[in-house]
Amino acid sequence: MQLRIEQVWGQIGVRQTPPSIELTISDPKLDIKTQLPVLTFKPDRLELSIDAKPCREDLQIFDVLAFSRFYASQASMKLNEAVAQTAAEGDRLASIENGEANVIADIAWENSLGEECEVALAPVRLPDISFRVIEGERSFRGGYVKVRFEPGEMRVKLHPGAVRVFLRRPPELHIHAVGSPLDVQA
Repeated sequence: MQLRIEQVWGQIGVRQTPPSIELTISDPKLDIKTQLPVLTFKPDRLELSIDAKPCREDLQIFDVLAFSRFYASQASMKLNEAVAQTAAEGDRLASIENGEANVIADIAWENSLGEECEVALAPVRLPDISFRVIEGERSFRGGYVKVRFEPGEMRVKLHPGAVRVFLRRPPELHIHAVGSPLDVQA
């Protein structure tokens, strides 16, 4: 008799769960606050003072008090000159009695507009000019930049993989007796 042995291989089953990584990412935050600098500036000023009184006096333009004083003195002086001149002319007219015939013509010529005439169209003295500088103001308020940074976060969650091995079919061994159970050999 013969034995026939058949072997059937066992089968292994594998179930896999792949590993995975779960990432949770939060963005970083950047907060910037600014305040601009401020420069306040008022420029220097110039105060100008012009006194044209001497120029006006040269052109005989006066204020009220100076006008009355000037023309009162002029009138007094002209009055004295006129009295002296009238007295002198009276003395000369008396010379007609002495036989001088051209006295009246001479006096008329002397009282007429002579060759000399003074005309002032521009002032002789310059105006008094003065100035003073008035300081300006300057102020500065500084600005700023404030930065607040919150870093982002990364959270990692690992789901491990798994491998499950199981026996899908067990191995088998089949033994068969082949032939007659009695073996005679001659």
